[in-house]
Amino acid sequence: MRGLSIVLGLSLLVGCTHEPLSEGLSIQNHHWGDEPKIQFLGVGGWLIHWRGEGLLLAPSFTNPASLGIPGIPPARVVADNEKVDRHMPPAADVTMLLVGHAHYDHLLDVPRVVEKHSPKAIVYGSETVKHILHAAKNSSGQRIFGAGAVVVPSEQQITDHRDPSRPGTWFYSDGKVITDGGVNVANSVGSIRVMPIRSMHAGHLFGHNFIPGEYDWDLDDLPTVNRPGFCGGRFV
Repeated sequence: MRGLSIVLGLSLLVGCTHEPLSEGLSIQNHHWGDEPKIQFLGVGGWLIHWRGEGLLLAPSFTNPASLGIPGIPPARVVADNEKVDRHMPPAADVTMLLVGHAHYDHLLDVPRVVEKHSPKAIVYGSETVKHILHAAKNSSGQRIFGAGAVVVPSEQQITDHRDPSRPGTWFYSDGKVITDGGVNVANSVGSIRVMPIRSMHAGHLFGHNFIPGEYDWDLDDLPTVNRPGFCGGRFV
């Protein structure tokens, strides 16, 4: 009897639906240009193209794992540059690269992506992100990230949802920094803007974050051991 009731209910729902054309509604399948174009980068991260500029969100391809078993964190983490080069789509127009926090799955492949694929990109991240990237070098031993290559929003520039009275700060792809509601927005020629918002990393187990901590100094060598100290400040 219950099964019959379900069938009758579904039949009633189907009987109440109509094709849009039969209702005189206009149907369009028109795409308004080629942008914005949004690509998921496989393991993690996104690539967005908009008005001739690109935006990268924590590109990740290496995805290291213990004993080759996905989901089990490795003891040693090293970027797989060959894999990055093989899977990274064209991204020479990228002007901004956002890193929400400094865990290896968000940061490990950033040096290779910027060096090889997005040389115009400015990285936006925490102090820990900047300290780690200071150690990134190319095959000739030269630093990949020079002065101004990594931007760290100040505490005053990071908005907090718990304090709605405090205005946020917009970072534009042309380098301008404007307080939300400011009068100089029209002076920016950047097509992309981002606003840092304070957030928290989700707990790894039972609500506890097992990889907290941060770096307070520039590193000379990239970390290869998966240990506390990778997360740093978090914002989106």
